[in-house]
Amino acid sequence: FANQAFLNLVGLTLEECLTKTTTDVSPRDLAEKYQADDQRVFETGEIVDRIEMTAVLGNDERRYIQTVKAPVRDADGQIVEVQGIFWDITDRIQTEKFLALQSLIVQKMAEGVCMVRASDGVIVYANPRFEQMFGYNPGELNGKHASTVNYEDETFNAQETHRNIAYHLDTYGEYSYEVHNVKKDGTPFWCRATTVRFEHPEYGMVYVAVQEDVSDRKQMEENLRLSEERFHAFMDNSPVLAFIKDDADRYVYVNANFEKLYGRKQEDFATITEFDIVPPEIATQLQAHDHHVLCTGQLTEWIETVPDTEGNFRDWLSLKFPLTGANGQKLLGGVAIDITERLQAEIALQEMSTALSNAIEGISRLDAQGRYVSVNQAYAAITGYLPEEMIGLEWQRTVHPDDMKTAIAAYEQMLQHGKVEMEIRGIRKDGSIFHKQVVMVTAYNQDQEMVGHHCFSKDISDRKQAEEALRTREAEYRQIVETAYEGIWIVDTENRTSFVNPKMAEMLGYTPEEMLGQPIFAFVEPKDLAIAVHYTEHRRQGIHEQYDFKFQRKDGTPLWTIVSTSP
Repeated sequence: FANQAFLNLVGLTLEECLTKTTTDVSPRDLAEKYQADDQRVFETGEIVDRIEMTAVLGNDERRYIQTVKAPVRDADGQIVEVQGIFWDITDRIQTEKFLALQSLIVQKMAEGVCMVRASDGVIVYANPRFEQMFGYNPGELNGKHASTVNYEDETFNAQETHRNIAYHLDTYGEYSYEVHNVKKDGTPFWCRATTVRFEHPEYGMVYVAVQEDVSDRKQMEENLRLSEERFHAFMDNSPVLAFIKDDADRYVYVNANFEKLYGRKQEDFATITEFDIVPPEIATQLQAHDHHVLCTGQLTEWIETVPDTEGNFRDWLSLKFPLTGANGQKLLGGVAIDITERLQAEIALQEMSTALSNAIEGISRLDAQGRYVSVNQAYAAITGYLPEEMIGLEWQRTVHPDDMKTAIAAYEQMLQHGKVEMEIRGIRKDGSIFHKQVVMVTAYNQDQEMVGHHCFSKDISDRKQAEEALRTREAEYRQIVETAYEGIWIVDTENRTSFVNPKMAEMLGYTPEEMLGQPIFAFVEPKDLAIAVHYTEHRRQGIHEQYDFKFQRKDGTPLWTIVSTSP
């Protein structure tokens, strides 16, 4: 007897099958196993279960076949036949392998993955990376509510965070977002997450979230925001004019004093040049100064005479310097101090942010022994050689001895990861030292065998010198603040003195140390407190203003000042 499923499996009719043996319908190696199974059933009466991969007769397709052999007994209990049941389980085996592979991939993912049951918000699975990110032991998160990992304080509600995520998933099926989470030890951190919703055969509707720790990026963004706020607050309350222009002579940034001088707003300057705000002959001179800086790349100082909105000419000590935009565009930065009534003044200079050009000028190829096999003109020029002189040269000859360990460590990292970047000092042919940016990328042949590496190099000596110059200028600026003729006074949100320069303390008859921590009202006569409170409230509201105000010196005498405030 054979049913139709078996006949389909072996590709025979019932009549053909009734005349065949196991050897006739199975490959020889498998037939021998089946015959041994039959013999075992006849001898022991056991049920035999076997899974084998075999070729289906007729098309040689390889399939997984599960067989179960069981004895058939007569009325006396004697085994008279063997009954065989055959299943084609190829799809099941392949599915199991696919699921095992998927499980392995999830286990090894660099991102954290968790699965949450939609009906009650309970975590039913978290991969090792997810558990590690949140500081839990293996399996410890299973059974906990998903909001357990969401940060909560007076502004963040963990349950509300979970409900918001679930709403987006139930509405759209997929949701990408940033979420404020908390580790087991209470440490808050930010994650970028992508979550999808689908039907699970065991848990029903589930949410699967892939999360990546982005705390470092968020901190960098916050630092950048605070830096920009400090920059704008400083520039808008500095006595200088400040601006940045592009290579088409358009203003891309002006500070508050610049706006005030010409009676225009920041957005107005985006579409105008000097010719729109000053007489043509003066605009021509200013533009010539700008072009000189852009062409020479040199920081240059001039005294420029420019009229204000009322037609009054003012003399400005102007300092202009080249900048590079984030996309490599040439920019011009400038600051100017009004020296009409002051023949001498210290320059308040805030170095604008610069971005290193991504272009790598020098290109070379080295063999597995670290010898140059090809070098372009730019690469050779950086190191002071001719291209042909570098062929066969070992790369160590071009690296400063003190940076050799760094270079070797980077080389080993390249061998592990395929690419590495570094900044080291190089040595030219003539022995001179320079700074260079280097990118090394492993080179392979067509058989994916490592045959050396590509080296991209750029001379960054100018940038290094500029950085050193910047540090020097920052030190000079600090010196300017400490020695400024104007008083500089900074108070905190409770109006207590957090910084005061020596000039301000001297004006009031105190030392800076005596003033630190003291409320600003301690230096005001009681009858003037209401006025002082009025102006401090303006500052708290973000109002920039300038006004005359009377302070009280340590000896009780009045001190009249012109105050310029900034929140």
